[in-house]
Amino acid sequence: VRLRGLVRSRGLGDVYTRQTLNIAAADDLEMRFPGTELILIESGGDNLASTFSLDLVDWWAFVIDVAGGDDIPRKRGPGVIQADLLIINKIDLAPHVGVNLKAMYEEAMLVREGRPVILANARSGEGMSTLANELGAALPVSYSYVPRPSVLPVLPARLDR
Repeated sequence: VRLRGLVRSRGLGDVYTRQTLNIAAADDLEMRFPGTELILIESGGDNLASTFSLDLVDWWAFVIDVAGGDDIPRKRGPGVIQADLLIINKIDLAPHVGVNLKAMYEEAMLVREGRPVILANARSGEGMSTLANELGAALPVSYSYVPRPSVLPVLPARLDR
């Protein structure tokens, strides 16, 4: 498995520019590695209302951080509402930052109207097999992730940025 970074676009104010750069980088990867079946594009940042084009992706996972507050689902940002999968990460921090994790999860399920929500702790691996299976289900070929004790899953190095 080859992992390769795409475009570091922090600091670019124009969303169109970032998306154009990522599309170009993804096209380049497909040409350099024929038969590529999956390209992961991370769009960093913490603006829940930032513009995102669904034309850029075939499938969209949106990650929120428990430490950001249990009101994130209530704000109904585009990522929370529109993403194919919502990941509530760093769940181990909930008691330390005063977040009612059960209420946060229930509210996320409510505002997403049944679309999937995963509770995760990327550092410990909790929820990662569920994430891998959700991602696998979105691929055009059948895929199922079954963790092996001696092998870590091949996932983004830091899901919690």
